[in-house]
Amino acid sequence: MHPPVPVKSLAELIRLARGSPGKIAYGSGGFGSANHLAAEFMQSLVEIKFTHVPYKSATFGLAGAMSGEVDLVIVVISSAVSYVLAGKMRPLAILDTKRNGSIPDVPTSAEAGMPGLVSVIWYAVLVPAGTPRAIIKRLDAESVTAMNAPDMRKRFAALGGEPHPGSPEQTAA
Repeated sequence: MHPPVPVKSLAELIRLARGSPGKIAYGSGGFGSANHLAAEFMQSLVEIKFTHVPYKSATFGLAGAMSGEVDLVIVVISSAVSYVLAGKMRPLAILDTKRNGSIPDVPTSAEAGMPGLVSVIWYAVLVPAGTPRAIIKRLDAESVTAMNAPDMRKRFAALGGEPHPGSPEQTAA
């Protein structure tokens, strides 16, 4: 949230949006981007209307929110955590089922009154179909070892990320 916007919580944002439909602008990384869809999902859950301002990327949307071109942006934590910690952006909620260790005082969407609003981005290592099982198992083991290494966990944490290694079967599911 752009700091001059007069809201300190998700509930206050919803009240403001209901009182002035379409007056609050949000930036996204473009039509169909993850943050565009998360904002549209939020609007549909609580029947509010923002004005969508698509940027070339979520990074540009974040810059738009920091400069005041738009009032808010939904971005991955790694993009915003340094600005939040520096007081340049005001977070209203983490759109996940648990709080983030980098900014533990920020409530989850459920804690902020919107339990259905969850938008989590995750990454997976993919291989071509037909890759031998032994190679898949080795890649999985090496990836888990790397993600669990203390220095890697520290790097993830500095970016607001939290590795959650899973098995190839969990990823497929």
